[in-house]
Amino acid sequence: MNLSLIRSMTRSAVFELENGLCYRPAHPFTVTLNGKTVYEACQTNVFSLFSLLPGTEYTVGVQAEGESLTCTFTTEAETFFVDASRYGLVADGTTDNTLKLQAALSTCPKGGTVYVPAGRYRTCSLFLKSNTTLYLEKGAVLLGDNDRTHYPILPGVIPSENEVDEYYLTGWGGHTPSSFLCWGLGGQSPEQLCGSVEHHAGARCRCDRRGHAGLRC
Repeated sequence: MNLSLIRSMTRSAVFELENGLCYRPAHPFTVTLNGKTVYEACQTNVFSLFSLLPGTEYTVGVQAEGESLTCTFTTEAETFFVDASRYGLVADGTTDNTLKLQAALSTCPKGGTVYVPAGRYRTCSLFLKSNTTLYLEKGAVLLGDNDRTHYPILPGVIPSENEVDEYYLTGWGGHTPSSFLCWGLGGQSPEQLCGSVEHHAGARCRCDRRGHAGLRC
């Protein structure tokens, strides 16, 4: 077996226990961070650590199948910490926080982290910048607006002044649509973009009575 680092970010890191199995280990294993137990019975080969400090060295340990494995890593440096709650977020699950969250994301300098505290935040489309991190604290949930008319329709291609060069906003299966409905989180060709969500990674769609789908991140 081997313990490998998949990705280290400013305040979180992802690891994989390489044991020859696809998703789950044969038996749960223990995970420690600097000697302190983080997971007593981890049941997935890929696991994440959260609430870390930027630019800090850590040692993660795994006790599995009678073996002791360790991996030392250093989290990425962080230039700025942007607390999105200072932008006036309302965590009631009803108030539209799109403009406030977008303001935090748009004003975050390169290498910075946008931090969203625990709470339920309704939002429409959000556009992320390159070389930034969106960090959702444990208990933070982004609830997509259920009204599809609240989401922008973006052109697939923006023509240039010389009518030769084109700026592609999206692609699907090697094809570029004439327009597309922008749901959830997005960005125009973002680079080094990170997102960290503790205990609630993924997305769910739900529909209102009119059949409009909303994205929950």
